[in-house]
This record gives sequence, C-alpha cells and structure tokens, in this order.
Amino acid sequence: DTESWGGAYDPAGMMALATPGGRYVAFESRAVDLTGDPDENGIRNDVFVRDRLAGTTERITIGGTFGDNLLQGISDDGSKVLFSSYDSFGSADTNADFDLFVRDRAAGTTTRVNLDENGNEMPTRTCRTDWTAFCWELAGSLSGDGTTIAFVTDAAMIGSDTDGAPDVYARDLATGLVERVSVATDGTAGPATVRLPSVMTTSLSIDGSVVGFGTATDG
Repeated sequence: DTESWGGAYDPAGMMALATPGGRYVAFESRAVDLTGDPDENGIRNDVFVRDRLAGTTERITIGGTFGDNLLQGISDDGSKVLFSSYDSFGSADTNADFDLFVRDRAAGTTTRVNLDENGNEMPTRTCRTDWTAFCWELAGSLSGDGTTIAFVTDAAMIGSDTDGAPDVYARDLATGLVERVSVATDGTAGPATVRLPSVMTTSLSIDGSVVGFGTATDG
C-alpha cells in the first residue's frame, strides 16, 4: 500500500487487481491514512485505486459507514471499479444482504448494480435467512469495457428462476437486461445442490458477451 503523498503504510492490503498495462491497481486495505480524506468506516476494509503513472491513491468506497468492502473488478481503462458491500452507499437498501456497487471514478458516483430484471433490489439470499445453508460473500466480475457485470446468487433475479439454487447472472449496466447464464445448452437450469453453492466464481470477456463460471455440478 502506498500513500498518495508517496509514503508506505505497513499493514498489507488484501485482494488486488491491475488493469492491462499495469497503470491502475485496485486493492483492498484496512489502512486509514492512504489518501488523507476522512475514513468513515474506520479500520474496516476499503477499496482503493493506485494510479502508478500519476502517483496518486484514490479511495473508491467513499460514503460507506460500516462493514467491509470487497474488491470484485476493475475496467480495463481503470475508470470503473466493482465492489461488494453490506453498506448501502446511499441506495434504498432494504434487503439486509451484501450488494454490488460500481464506482465511476470520472463521474464520482457509486451505483448499486445487482438489480433484478425489473430494476428492483436483489431479494435477500437464502443464506442470510437460513443459517443451516452455506453462506458466502456476493461474488461478481466486471467486463473489461465496464458495461456488464456477472454475479452469483441464490436469489431469483428473473421470474423464470424458481429452483432456489445459486445461479450466475449477467446484467447489462446500460440497458438493465438481466440474463441467467448458468444453464445447459438447451437453456434448462443446472441441478440444484444441497448446502454447497452450485456455482462459485465468474469472469467476463472484454465486451461482456461471454461469461465464464466455475461449477460444482456435472454438465
């Protein structure tokens, strides 16, 4: 971790992602003095972007007042950063669950992006209400051009999802179109699993047209 004025901070950061070419590096840290601006959530996780060319460090999770914020992705040009948080960041957040947010560094805005096909907030996941179920952080990824996200949830984000199992969804941030992508070639849903999530991780092509995901099921 490096302070915006050039000094080094001892506690190491956590997850880190670099843009192609390595100019921008997004990373997590609990350090409270990397940027010089007030840190509202104290020593909890924040997400930062280091511009290696300009020699500056910018806090991405501005406005979060509690809980940890987890880095999920950064666009290839470094302009947009995806992170997950239990905080609301000013949105009308009532689902008592983690959500995904995109920080537009140029516009200075933070937007909740894991919305369903009708533009409503994600329903509370089963793992937040049924403590016998396996619970995990809300994992997501961002396309290289910053236009599409993919994420894993057992909440139904489209009306046709009725199996209650974890699925991968892709959402176009410009149009709001939500698509379940963890399906078989014929479009049918994969088999539900017990306690363990059937899908674990996601990745996206540069333009968001192709989604990759890991699965614990056959087929």
